[in-house]
Amino acid sequence: AEDGVGRINAGLEGDFFDSTNGLVDDRVTCIEYYRDAWWIGTRDGISRFAANEFTTRNEGLVSHDIQVLYAVADTALFAGTPGGRILRWNESAGSWDRYPVLPGSWILDMVMGDDGLYVLSGDTGDPALDRFDGAAWQSLGKPSPEVRTLLWNDGLWAAGRDQAADMPGTWGRAFLARRQADTWT
Repeated sequence: AEDGVGRINAGLEGDFFDSTNGLVDDRVTCIEYYRDAWWIGTRDGISRFAANEFTTRNEGLVSHDIQVLYAVADTALFAGTPGGRILRWNESAGSWDRYPVLPGSWILDMVMGDDGLYVLSGDTGDPALDRFDGAAWQSLGKPSPEVRTLLWNDGLWAAGRDQAADMPGTWGRAFLARRQADTWT
């Protein structure tokens, strides 16, 4: 959204909130609910909405251009920025901790699995899939170059839409694949 964020259940008066209400920037890119607050990613940083007020949470960000926010229940909040930067919110320090830089320019999606943080990054035409195991990034294969989103539900799932081989410029079938023992099914 280029003009702010829509209605938030209970809180400030009105149906629409933007920088005049305390939102860090009107160009909203993502939103996530974490620890009883809404976290709103924008092109100029992150706002937290709780107790009917917006606060800016940009401490420690290497870029204010937020591409993805991802919450792991109430245990962790991650942000993705250009240049392959992944950050994790450190509640006690009140700032963002940096993960090692991930090769790739754009962070498209991320999900926490039992064995690490999975991140889809790079060009949307053929993104890379990597896992951070707590020590280093490992590059993983994908079921298709057209993977667009990830999910963890008793294993890693990937979904997207293949391009129709016989019809350039059009989209074919949607797919959903599960990774088991380093193989996609």
